Amino acid sequence: QPDRALPALQQALALLDPQAIRRQSTLFTDMGIAYAQQGNVQVACQFAIQALAITTQTKSLSVLERVRQVRKELEAWKDTEEVKDLERQMERTSLQLAP
Repeated sequence: QPDRALPALQQALALLDPQAIRRQSTLFTDMGIAYAQQGNVQVACQFAIQALAITTQTKSLSVLERVRQVRKELEAWKDTEEVKDLERQMERTSLQLAP
């Protein structure tokens, strides 16, 4: 139900403590999934990439896994430049988090 989820997610993001960056990255992935379900590939990828940028700081493997969920939702658009860019960013982040 992305149409119902997005306003709630946007409100949660607006009310979030700016210091809670891990929670922010989780909200970004949830928003990415919702936008992907609506077919809004560009915005979905933007939120996923923002989550990845935070993940390089937090080293959160759970957020990385959530970004993979966004990517799965975008499978129908795998040949678009936006999704290819997201895949490159995911690869870079995975390498940075590898032990």
